Amino acid sequence: MSAQPDEGPGSAGSPTASPTPPAQPPQNIQQPQQERPELIQPLERPRLANGDPALGTRGKQIKLELNVFQAKLDFQDQPGLVWMQYRVDMNQIKRDGTHKDLPKGLWRPVWSAFADLQLWGTASVAFDGRSLCYSNQNLDLNHLQGVPVQVPQEGNFQVTISSPICLDPVQLARYYMDPTRGVFIGDVNSCLAAVNTIFSHSSAQQYPANKTTFFVQNPQALGLDSSHAVARLRGGVECWRGFFCAVRAAHNGLIVNIDTTTGAFVKSGSVAEFLKDFGRGGNCIDPRTKILINRMLRSCKVEIPPSQPDRPARICKIHNKGGLTSNSASREMFETRDGRMMSIETYFRETHNYVVRERDLPCIEIKPGMIIPAELVTILPGNRYLKKLDSDQQNNASAFQILRPVERLKAIMAISQSLLSQNQLLPKFGILVNPSARKILGRVLAPPAINYGVSGTQNVQQGAWRMDRNRTKLLQGSKVNSFAILLPRSQDPGRVAEALLPLFQGCGNLGLEFNLSRPPPCIPYHPGSMDRALDEGRRVAEESYGSPADVIFCIFDVPNTPDYHSFKAHGVRRGVATQTLQARNVNPKKSNDFQFVINMAIKLNGKLGGINHNLVKNTTSGDRQAGWLETHETVVFGVDLTHADGRPSMATLVASVNNDATSFMETTTAQRLVEPELEGGRAKRSELVEFLDEMLSELLVKHTVKNGKLPPKHLIVYRDGGSESEWSALMTSEIGKFEIGVENFKKQLAKANPDPACLEELMKWSPQITYLLAIKRHHIRAFGSQENGSIEGRSGNVPAGTCFDSGAGDARAFDFYLASHTGILGTTKPTRYVVLRDDAKMSPDDLQSLTNALCHTYQRCNRAVSIPAPVYYADIIAAKVRAGMPDIFEDSTTATSSSLSTPESRRNDLVRVQNYLADIQAGRERFASGDRFCQWWL
Repeated sequence: MSAQPDEGPGSAGSPTASPTPPAQPPQNIQQPQQERPELIQPLERPRLANGDPALGTRGKQIKLELNVFQAKLDFQDQPGLVWMQYRVDMNQIKRDGTHKDLPKGLWRPVWSAFADLQLWGTASVAFDGRSLCYSNQNLDLNHLQGVPVQVPQEGNFQVTISSPICLDPVQLARYYMDPTRGVFIGDVNSCLAAVNTIFSHSSAQQYPANKTTFFVQNPQALGLDSSHAVARLRGGVECWRGFFCAVRAAHNGLIVNIDTTTGAFVKSGSVAEFLKDFGRGGNCIDPRTKILINRMLRSCKVEIPPSQPDRPARICKIHNKGGLTSNSASREMFETRDGRMMSIETYFRETHNYVVRERDLPCIEIKPGMIIPAELVTILPGNRYLKKLDSDQQNNASAFQILRPVERLKAIMAISQSLLSQNQLLPKFGILVNPSARKILGRVLAPPAINYGVSGTQNVQQGAWRMDRNRTKLLQGSKVNSFAILLPRSQDPGRVAEALLPLFQGCGNLGLEFNLSRPPPCIPYHPGSMDRALDEGRRVAEESYGSPADVIFCIFDVPNTPDYHSFKAHGVRRGVATQTLQARNVNPKKSNDFQFVINMAIKLNGKLGGINHNLVKNTTSGDRQAGWLETHETVVFGVDLTHADGRPSMATLVASVNNDATSFMETTTAQRLVEPELEGGRAKRSELVEFLDEMLSELLVKHTVKNGKLPPKHLIVYRDGGSESEWSALMTSEIGKFEIGVENFKKQLAKANPDPACLEELMKWSPQITYLLAIKRHHIRAFGSQENGSIEGRSGNVPAGTCFDSGAGDARAFDFYLASHTGILGTTKPTRYVVLRDDAKMSPDDLQSLTNALCHTYQRCNRAVSIPAPVYYADIIAAKVRAGMPDIFEDSTTATSSSLSTPESRRNDLVRVQNYLADIQAGRERFASGDRFCQWWL
């Protein structure tokens, strides 16, 4: 099925004809190197006999509108047009005449002042904000060497343009117009970088911006309504509306992807008003808050009074060791040149004839020796707040961040018109853009039916399904023979046991049976001692019931208490299931709430080795036929790699134990940061799973032991994340390690069982690997309409199961987009899936329907989720392991950043994480022992 063609002026036209080549550059211009190693590209999309890309066909067709705009290259009207790339070197000239590297924040201001000199005549030039610029003419470099530039209040600078390279946009056109023809990938990437720079140059020069996104403080100036105005948060932070814009090569032309986003900024205005956000009028700031404020203020661009009345106000940055003074303006003392001790308040009164109004507030040390009263320091707009928002800030920001589909599309169309009308560079580089959003045909895959065994099946409606009271039972229920309840000393044990009795009875009705032969023991605990409390609960439960505790409950009367993670971590260490309850939910009314009972039962059942549901046979193919898991024995894997600033990364691999992909086992490792080459540099995190081979062989051994036979020959891997720049490394490194892991497993098994018959069977075992990326960090959105019947529910989002593999897919990669879930808040974000390897030669329909089915096997809720269950589990496990080490993975607002860590501190952190993983290993193994795999992370 192909997309409907776009129409209108600026259409990308036919994808079968290459654009007229641009003019040839002069002979002295450097050409791109042709003899260099090319990046390994992801698996190309399967093709039909006539050469067209093979696309999915299953499901009901619906009309969709994407937030992409078709573009094309057209050089016919500009016979002298060339695309030139140049290197840009900018240096700051110090007072002694020497040069130093330019701070990142000055790159664009210096370029803007340089461009105002108009040294390149009629040429059009776009700057990428870092080290490259692009021109539509060959520039005379003789006039562009060591050009002096002055930026008011910033100093003197020198700019040099050099190293001309003529780009070949025909290579880019061939990449998306003729996927069967070879191209130089380096040239394609260089041309795409040029096009993206041309698109972003104008907006990036006007607004705070990064590589692909710019943020505006006054969106009304761009044609947006007041709902997009700045949202003030607590703690000196505000949210700005941002706009993402990037150009990609799709399989039928270039597309411009435009989307809305948000960014956090330090609240602009007087520092005195800024401090009042921290309570009590800014006075009596405690030491912890002071540290937080200083981290926010350092490197902020501020405006301060002039040193002399006849001069303009000064703009500078707060020094990286500056910030709040220890004392207020009335008490902060310094020594004058004549040896007197004087307060800041007195100095400003006597020297500048200024009376400090906020005399009880701390002052601001701009740089060593420069201290200014807080009311005279103004934080300028546009200082990014790069720390993670705390829970209160995030809650306040949610209303601003969430846009319903109609609101989001309206904003996208408004900003696209503004961007296209204001960008004068596009036609000068031969780039035409269709102003209409792309319209395509998508498909809604039929959801699988949900199997509850003897209690029947349930149909999925709008991404969710019902569990009927007194009728539906869990597929494989567990038994709770021994348990205990930990409770705060303020709670009455008798009242708690009585209030929770209906909850336990309700779980029994669903198939999770509790031993109610006697009232459960209730043990009061002291905050901060959850390890001792849990051990006491285990001891009392075993004494009361005569068998080891199956689960320990804990009631918390304080939300978000650190005791929660301590309790959970100790439960994993001891290998006992844990379940928490908020004190406000411990009452008969809540215990009789059927949805509350369901949520409790399905979490506990999975933790105890039960299976809540699986999928009805012959309903998983996307069109109510037999799906991949029914026709092929398969092990499904989920891979996740998560990071914390300056801390070791956590890698998790999960693997299905049964062919229904409802029960999983896991392994988790810590991996080090990549040390900088230069002393004092910043350590970088690796985006590749370092020990994937060892992790895989470990799980394959467990799978063999559990099932008493070799694993199936189909290994399907869903890997969380992976940007386009990482695809090559993922294919060479991670998939290579996957192959090594398979061989290591075979060697381990051969060594453990040298029987000739077993060895012969083992040597014949050669699994087929299918490796997909599940990417959530992208900006493609699909919009339906009531008229087309392509929206669902009150949210106005596309239906659950919406899939599309045209219109926004890569020019050559085998990829598709799937919104398996129902969007409840905001606009549904489909997950992008990219196939890096497929030994099994699965069809697009097989991959799409399998992925959609796996999104319905998640055992923690009775609705489809946005990514396949194994990927979700891997992410949860990594998060829970990190949460068990709060002293290392503390909140980002107080954690030491990677720029402040040292090689020794990083080594120590890695050792501590490895020791913690070893400490909880026995408990995790205990969950995986016995007849069932207990999924402790549910």
